[in-house]
This record gives sequence, C-alpha cells and structure tokens, in this order.
Amino acid sequence: MKKLIFLFTALIFISCESEDPADDSNNNSNSESSVLVKTITTTTNDGDYSEVITEEYFYEGNKIERKLEYRSGSNYSNPDEVYMTYNYTYTNNNISNVKRYDSNNELEREWIFEYDSNGKLISYSNEHFRYDEKILYTIDYDGNYILACETVIWGDVVNSNYYTKYTINSNSDLTFVESVQSCSFSAPLLSSDNDFETANIEYDNNPSPFKNVEGNNFILTTEILTYADLLGYYNNVTKVTFNGGDGTYYISLTYDYNSDNYPRNVQISEEDGQVYLYESVDIDYY
Repeated sequence: MKKLIFLFTALIFISCESEDPADDSNNNSNSESSVLVKTITTTTNDGDYSEVITEEYFYEGNKIERKLEYRSGSNYSNPDEVYMTYNYTYTNNNISNVKRYDSNNELEREWIFEYDSNGKLISYSNEHFRYDEKILYTIDYDGNYILACETVIWGDVVNSNYYTKYTINSNSDLTFVESVQSCSFSAPLLSSDNDFETANIEYDNNPSPFKNVEGNNFILTTEILTYADLLGYYNNVTKVTFNGGDGTYYISLTYDYNSDNYPRNVQISEEDGQVYLYESVDIDYY
C-alpha cells in the first residue's frame, strides 16, 4: 500500500476546521443528507504482524475539528490510550492547518496550506519534527490537469524529488496519474526505475465517506483524514492499476454499503502475481 500512500500524498485539498478548540461532545448538526463519519476501524494483517487502528471524529457542523486515533496489536500495549490527536483549522472554509500530537501531547507533525483568491490550493508544507524532515509542494493548474512539484528537506539538505501530473474528472476525483521529470505540463515520463510511471484509477457510483465534510472538494490524503486507504472525494475508488518498469500492479477495493449507499465495510487487497488481503475497514456514521 506504499504506492497508494505516495499516489495521494502529493496533493491535498481538504477542508475544515473551526478555529475554536474541539470538545468531546461530538456536537454536530448534520442531517441524513449530510452524512459524517463517526469512527473508522482498520484491521491490517501482514504475515506475523497485525494491528487495529480506530479513529474517532469530532465536528462543528460539517467542519471537522479533531480526530483521535487509538492503536492495538503486535506493537501496542494500551488500546485505550490516545495514540495520535489531529487538530484542524479552517480559513475561509478551507483547511489551512493540521497539527498532529503524539500520546504525550507533543507536536510531532504539521501541515500548512495556502490558497489563491479563488480558493484553489497553490502550495502546502508537511513538516515532521521528530525526523527533521520538511516537504514543500507547489501546485499548478491547466484545465483538467494538475502538476504537483515536491521538494524534500532533510535537516540542511535540500532535494527536489517527485514531479507528478494528475488528471481529474468532473467530480474532482483523480482518474490518471503520471510521474514526470520537471515542473512542466509537457514533461516526459520518468524512467522505469521509479516506483511507478502511471496509475489509472477507477470508481463506483456511490458517495465516499468524507464527501460531506465542509471544504473537502478535492483529494484526500490518508495521513490527514484517515489512516485507512479510503480514496476518492466524490465516489469510491474500486481499483488502481500501476504501470512501471517492474510491470503492472493492482490495488482492489470491495465495498459493502449501508442503506444510504455509503461504505460501511471495505476490503482492500493488492495483486502482484498473487492476491493478498491487506486491510479490512469498518465505518460508522452519525
């Protein structure tokens, strides 16, 4: 699933957070036509290693204010202890800042987003204080194409690494991804020694779990809204086909829907010669 994480980390256009501190009351005012995620439980099995991650969400209206993350399994001894806390801040109904705190309530990661006067994301940073790492992204738009240029900073060392070209559909869901060599829309593909050169993304016709979060009008990253590989803004991703120098690789997502047609369980598998069940995801809503 590392390819999925890379695929959707380069762009984020999510929304929401009130600038007032969140409380534990889960005080939200959504109606049945504005379904919001309450909890997500992700069970991962990888040989001898297994873990269960539970995420609990708090809102003000349809704006996400905070997320609490709990972990249990092979490497975790206290499933009732908050493992991570995410606090979200909004500016003009777009998420402008996300801070992640560890179990000792120490800030260990922060995302900062900048938008133009039309509300389009133009740049953002992702800083990991524990590892002295900072990633900077600049975003360019050309019709249905978006180019994300990434610069990685390790301490005092600056590296320009990934350049990724995205194609989106009328629902603002990604449909095609290309790795490119430079920040130019005419740039050629990278050589085959990269993780992947292209990725083709397919969708169902049902609403994605975070569709009704205020300001969430583009791409979700698993690090910001959920640990689970729940992809897509408007509809749900059913298959991702990666093509690269080492051949073709597939990620498949199979859904069980509730009465409102939102996913309540997702089975995520990967195929690279053989098929492996990677994650099982259970979703509850308000």
